[in-house]
Amino acid sequence: KQVNKVKKLLLKPSLNFIRDMQNDTLPYYENEENSFQNEIEIPTKSENEKQKIETQPINIQPQKKSISINRQNTQGDIHHVIKRFKINNSPTLSLFIAKKYYELKEYKKSYNYALITNEIDSNIEASWIIFAKSLVKLNEKDIAIKTLKTYYDHSGSNKAKILLDEIISGKFK
Repeated sequence: KQVNKVKKLLLKPSLNFIRDMQNDTLPYYENEENSFQNEIEIPTKSENEKQKIETQPINIQPQKKSISINRQNTQGDIHHVIKRFKINNSPTLSLFIAKKYYELKEYKKSYNYALITNEIDSNIEASWIIFAKSLVKLNEKDIAIKTLKTYYDHSGSNKAKILLDEIISGKFK
């Protein structure tokens, strides 16, 4: 048998450049004992020449800044969203308007925008919920119950069933 001897080439990195860099770097402090005094020595082009700068201690007081976020439910804001809704006829915007009017206890407007949302997209659960809640607040409990029963039979929505039970039992008024 003939055995082939293969020489393996082993590569090792040269770290000479690190030694060269260490020799080129300037020392941060000439004397460690004096390094935290009121003088800082800054090396210049010539290592023998040192420029001294006198420093004064700085007293930094943290400043308290506060941010105030105020949430406003104004008619002007809703009218801006209504203008956007009229341009693009988005069910998301009409649902937003319905919810805002409901929060503002303007149940007739809330009912109308929930109805518009349902006409654009009848699969949005939240619009049916707002629609029924608004009907109850407008003293139209029977219509709300009938509407929710129909929606529940069609969709199987748990939220619609819970609200329906609350309206029937008198928990939601």
